[in-house]
Amino acid sequence: MCSTDNFNKHKILMLDGWQGHDQNKNVTAYPLYDFGGKGSRLAFKVAEHLHLCKMERWYGKWRSNVADFDTVIISDGIRGADVIEYIKKHNPRARIIIYYVNTFNDGDRNSPENYRRFGVEFATFDRQAAEKYGIKFKHYFYEYETEAKAAQRKGGDIEWDAVFFGVDKGRIDELLRLRDEMKEIGLKPIFFVVPWKRRKYTARQREILLENHVPYSKIAETIVRSRAVVDINMKGQSGITQRPMESMFLERKLITDNQDIVNYDFYDPRNVFIIGRDDFAALPQFIKSPYIPAEEEIKDGYRPKKWLEGFFDI
Repeated sequence: MCSTDNFNKHKILMLDGWQGHDQNKNVTAYPLYDFGGKGSRLAFKVAEHLHLCKMERWYGKWRSNVADFDTVIISDGIRGADVIEYIKKHNPRARIIIYYVNTFNDGDRNSPENYRRFGVEFATFDRQAAEKYGIKFKHYFYEYETEAKAAQRKGGDIEWDAVFFGVDKGRIDELLRLRDEMKEIGLKPIFFVVPWKRRKYTARQREILLENHVPYSKIAETIVRSRAVVDINMKGQSGITQRPMESMFLERKLITDNQDIVNYDFYDPRNVFIIGRDDFAALPQFIKSPYIPAEEEIKDGYRPKKWLEGFFDI
């Protein structure tokens, strides 16, 4: 039996994951919590810290039909044992999987150590975290193929040698240094950084800060008009995020500091430049050389349905 056949046998509830998963007939996707207005979110935080009432009052629509599913996949959003307890009470036979699409640390409320006693399964996008915590490694998927294809159809002249889009996450000074180093060797980079709300920025840092939200369609269009995508990981992170997958699906070179990238099936030294490993002086030549498209079979492994099916491999 292939994984697709086995996957189709199951009725799956996705909580806090990509809402597009419910394009599959056997998948229903809901937010884990339904906060309503701003006041409700504040009340949630107060109740959470002071244990004033049952947290289930903030659960999303899934709370009323959780018994209808044989598998529940929770993406990162879990904040306490109450969610697991509620699912087990109303659907004791359900298979529960917690998937980490972000990094976590010892002591974090979503750390696996807080939920092992419930017999749930864990998987993470980060290979080092998987090894450290003894859980399954499973890379994430590319959410934006529709927008990527639209951007490719629209096309446009190449305007930049390298582009970065991402949240600060403590990387802004490193990004500025990389931008300046690229300029010094004759390249034309453009970086867009989403600021952290509680951080104060210098005039130099504000040079690459985004003031307004940018829809992904515009991000994809900017990548299409660039020769390469820049990927700088958070400290302690080895898992790939959207940047390497943008490189593959939009067919643009990848410039990354992720040393673990060599362990992914799409890695090709003709397409991927590793900062700290490859010769930085050779970057202009690398960027201007042709991109070698990945095989469709490899790309398929990074699509949402294939990611879901992987939880049901025989």
